[in-house]
Amino acid sequence: MVFKGDEPSMLNNSPAIYTKSPQDSQEALKSQQWLVVKTKPRAEKKLAQQLSAHGINCYAITYTTLRQWSDRKKKVELPLIPGVVFVENSIENITALYQYALVQGVLKEFGQPALVKWHEINNLLLLAKAWSGNEVQLDMGGPHLCEGDWVEVTQGQFKGMRGTLTELKGQHRLVVALEVLQWAVTLDISKSQVKKLNDIAA
Repeated sequence: MVFKGDEPSMLNNSPAIYTKSPQDSQEALKSQQWLVVKTKPRAEKKLAQQLSAHGINCYAITYTTLRQWSDRKKKVELPLIPGVVFVENSIENITALYQYALVQGVLKEFGQPALVKWHEINNLLLLAKAWSGNEVQLDMGGPHLCEGDWVEVTQGQFKGMRGTLTELKGQHRLVVALEVLQWAVTLDISKSQVKKLNDIAA
């Protein structure tokens, strides 16, 4: 289920992303920063539905995987980061959040709400859309890049994703991290499918 508003076009067909943005333009959404809201167990989608119904821009990001039991197989929907909903940062939203019983709190850093940038949200959306439970194998080769470079994927299913280039046993990998949650995944990547960025942009 997707709550449709004026969300960025790259979100189309993404799995189980809940957002409501009746007035915001695509560029406005991209320029915003996002709060990390901790939810009660297994309450991510329900909280996102409640927030969206009250006009609060939010993302609950999930992926679909196949689970097998002794007598059957079934596709199940799981949160990419359990217990987390991302909510548009504003004083009004911070105040309103504590009125919802499913909210356990807002993640803080140095005594202030921890903020997530748009490129970090976009990374998670791309992961959710392509997630298969396995590392994604891509071809090798390409321009001169160094370990530790900040790069953006320019081709393939992860186009637009940003992260840090690393190398292990001669194979290049992209480390995608959400530092405020100390959360990260590593994907096999081709140097030919990334470009170097000068700065970690918002």
